[in-house]
Amino acid sequence: ADVDNDTFFLFKSSPYGSVSHSHADQNCFAIMKGGKALAIPSGYYGPSYGMAHHGEWTRATKANNGVLVNGDGQVIRSAKANGHIVDFEERKGMSYVCGDATAAYMGKLERFERHVLFLRPGLILMLDDLVASEVARFQWMLHAFEDMEVGDGQVISRREGKRLDVRLASSEGMALRQTD
Repeated sequence: ADVDNDTFFLFKSSPYGSVSHSHADQNCFAIMKGGKALAIPSGYYGPSYGMAHHGEWTRATKANNGVLVNGDGQVIRSAKANGHIVDFEERKGMSYVCGDATAAYMGKLERFERHVLFLRPGLILMLDDLVASEVARFQWMLHAFEDMEVGDGQVISRREGKRLDVRLASSEGMALRQTD
């Protein structure tokens, strides 16, 4: 209704795995504000199809806004590396979705449910429920076209006058870093 200010939130948790045109991006997301991409899946397809960048980066969890477990993502090119929507609710002024991507990690996790509450016009609350069978380090990936501002539990993505303000919290502590 308001193209210059609307918030677009895209979420994937698919039963079709990471084969064919699908990537290893179960429970991953993208966010646009006013048509400007603020949280993106990274990498290029086009002329790089079949090249190392496409096969080893673009298709991988590390290139998407997902979670790595001890530095590893979901299995690439497997129909069994799937996800599914556990719950979805749509009401006036809000949407809720919960995706389960446990199977996509092929034994690295006992549970990965991502709960997302979208309160319109532009507040998104996300909770990742992660359980590993042994001590694990989780990396919460976030990609943008522009350099982000990274501070004490906060990440800001800006693009062409639009802004995404991310506040992160973890019961186990965390460290933030940005790379290119």
